[in-house]
Amino acid sequence: MKGLFQKDLYMAMKYCRVNIILILVFAAGSVIGENMFMLFYPLVMAGVVPISLISYDEKSKWNVYAGVFPYTQRELVSVKYIIALMFLAFGSIVIAAALMLNMILSGNIDWKSYGMLLAVLPTVGLLSPCILLPAVFKLGVEKGRTIYYGVIIIVAALLGILGFMGDNTGLGFAGNLSSAGLWLIPLMLLVDIALLALSWEMSVRFYGSKEE
Repeated sequence: MKGLFQKDLYMAMKYCRVNIILILVFAAGSVIGENMFMLFYPLVMAGVVPISLISYDEKSKWNVYAGVFPYTQRELVSVKYIIALMFLAFGSIVIAAALMLNMILSGNIDWKSYGMLLAVLPTVGLLSPCILLPAVFKLGVEKGRTIYYGVIIIVAALLGILGFMGDNTGLGFAGNLSSAGLWLIPLMLLVDIALLALSWEMSVRFYGSKEE
């Protein structure tokens, strides 16, 4: 498992640098504008990193060679989810730091809304990998390309729509959510865990059926 992780991490650092740069650029933009799209789109870019890795695996015929190594199907699938979670954590930390800097510079410090927004970040970030990974493991990157682009367009459009809601700012959006009650935070956490667990298990099953 360690070898699989090192392989994918090396590939991510080599082939997915653009994703990392975009995360930093959009986070820097959110310091100035605090736009909803600026805040959440980096998580979309972070979430599609494992899809890019699967694409490179297919091009290099890694799926064929992987059978000679003592790795289980669950390990081959799980490493992609671990990479996704790692990049999502990186994106969330960068966005959280950028938003805090925005609050300090603007003098608009609202810890309740800030906490609510941090709770929303994982939910938004998990949408792309949790929907895309099972589809790609079932159909392959080439056949799943329509779903791939469809999800990206839908998520991007959703973020764009949210960006025009309210005062067009992340904290304003989070403030509207927090008015409903802090009970939303544990609820979103449970949704995240359930979504991740379901997607993970589906990917393992689909990978196995594809191999058969």
